[in-house]
Amino acid sequence: MIINTKFEIGLKNVGMPYPVALDVQSLVQDNKHRLLGCLSVGLVDRFLHEQEQRAAVVIQKQWRGHRERRKFHQQKQAMKEFKAAVTLQRAALRFMQKRRNARCSLSPWKGPSGLTDERRAELKKVVEDYIALHPVSQ
Repeated sequence: MIINTKFEIGLKNVGMPYPVALDVQSLVQDNKHRLLGCLSVGLVDRFLHEQEQRAAVVIQKQWRGHRERRKFHQQKQAMKEFKAAVTLQRAALRFMQKRRNARCSLSPWKGPSGLTDERRAELKKVVEDYIALHPVSQ
């Protein structure tokens, strides 16, 4: 309910004992009904149809805006969660890599990096020479 404060102030100045509030919206509605009564039925129907169309457009506009804002907020939340997960994974991987590096640097024995065919042939020759020099007695 809208109250016309200028009208209330005017009534106070006139000498009214208490402010009287008028419902401006009801006055406007009464004027609309009076005007619509003077028009033909076809014009009234067209006017009401246009009013209904405008109201539907406003409702749709508000709903679509609300829906898109909600969807954007959800996407924003999902992006925050994704970034947090990436940050945690990166920190965990760095931590594990540091531990691996520390373990390898402290280890006194480092296994063979790989046995190539040349190295295998050299070792086989060394073993054969050793066996030749030190025969097994039976």
